[in-house]
Amino acid sequence: MIRFNHRDIPALTLSDYIPSRHFRTILPELREIPRGIREISVVIEFSKDSTFFRTVLPAFYSGMMYIYGYVHDNDRLREIFQEEMAEEYPGRRIGLFDWQEEFLLVFENGSRTCDKRYVVSVEEVWNLLRNCYHPTEV
Repeated sequence: MIRFNHRDIPALTLSDYIPSRHFRTILPELREIPRGIREISVVIEFSKDSTFFRTVLPAFYSGMMYIYGYVHDNDRLREIFQEEMAEEYPGRRIGLFDWQEEFLLVFENGSRTCDKRYVVSVEEVWNLLRNCYHPTEV
């Protein structure tokens, strides 16, 4: 496991890479169903103490620590997934991890040999989940 100091991780604007209008959540049992050809898997992990996001999510997500979804590929994501990040391109994925005061955003290449890490604000993740498509709206 790679050790890092979180103060050294740059920040970015989440909506530049994962705009809410291009993001949809899915139920956990649907993770094995193939995604759209231009979609990238996203996993959002909440800390066990997180209650803030429970007010944003549909009731069927209550108590879940992981929210699964897909984002449509876009120019900003293609900028991230170049060179060694393009390895095993179809298997690339994105993770958002709750650090209470901010979220760690991790872009991983498909072979899981390379990643890029950034921090994003809690408010940006809140806006993403509040304004994206949920299964009851699709």
